[in-house]
Amino acid sequence: MGAATAATRILIGTATFHKCYFWDASEKLKGTRDGFYIHWTEAAEFNKKYKKYVEKEMERIGEESDEFQASYCLEWRLEYGQFITYEHLIKQLFKGNEERCFERNSKEKTFAGIDVAKSPDSTVVTVGRINKEGKLVILNWLELEGEDYADQAEIVSDFLRRYNCKQVLVDIVGVGDPFRDILRRMAERGTQILGFRWSTISHHNAFKALSYYINRKDIICPYSEKVTKSIYFRKFVEQFSNLERRYVGSFMKCHHPDMPNAHDDYASSLSLLVWLSLGRFNMQKIFGGKKQSDPIGEMRKLNKEQMEEKKIAVPAYETIADKLNRLKRVKKNIIM
Repeated sequence: MGAATAATRILIGTATFHKCYFWDASEKLKGTRDGFYIHWTEAAEFNKKYKKYVEKEMERIGEESDEFQASYCLEWRLEYGQFITYEHLIKQLFKGNEERCFERNSKEKTFAGIDVAKSPDSTVVTVGRINKEGKLVILNWLELEGEDYADQAEIVSDFLRRYNCKQVLVDIVGVGDPFRDILRRMAERGTQILGFRWSTISHHNAFKALSYYINRKDIICPYSEKVTKSIYFRKFVEQFSNLERRYVGSFMKCHHPDMPNAHDDYASSLSLLVWLSLGRFNMQKIFGGKKQSDPIGEMRKLNKEQMEEKKIAVPAYETIADKLNRLKRVKKNIIM
């Protein structure tokens, strides 16, 4: 009924630690006559009971606490709920006037991280190389929409050839598994197409490594005028600036905010690239000496076990003794 009568919508809420629909709406209304921002001290002048309640809350949690500042002083403390703020992103990643595109060079080894997604999300490829200082330099992005994964794999394969890409890490959850198989058949000889299965632990490890290298300024994203005009660059910055960080127990979970048209494909793609080229080799430094599992290594072990099982053919007829001997051989191969 509201749409039929062009009714006025009133949104009531308070600041928090994550971007949301209310944050987006309030940002658009700032400085206009339709946006009203009432500090708790103004409201307290008209309601003594409210003033008494807020003063008790001030004593309980402290006036300078993030909770009080967000709930009663209208301060959005996004730095605590975001993976990285826009200002920190610009400061830590972007450098100089380097160009985005990097032509094929047989002497340079490059890597790629591929986040495969169904509509409305996109499949995103991020290509990078390790420079002489041991830093990861982002060379280019590729974004593909739609669900024709055979065509996507062909386009991606051609894209990777341009950069002499020798190692590729693919998200193999859901549609990513068949996509990896198609890409393996199309890839240039000598190119390793590896799989990465997202889980609570592997997600935490990948984004922990990404955060570690961003803070060390070991990831470089070109920042020339040509690059900044690219639609890929704008999406990269937008998705990283909006990326939320939450904790499920002790595990970090990073994802896009609950807002219309919000995505995190570029962030996931870069986290795969970082894990492939840097993270899995420095797990002890990243996690402070704690032993962590490498999802790539686990997938390789699983694939090896499956191949070993296929090598031992099951005869059309076998006795109980033959079956026991065959199972022993399988077990022996898996252990080796």
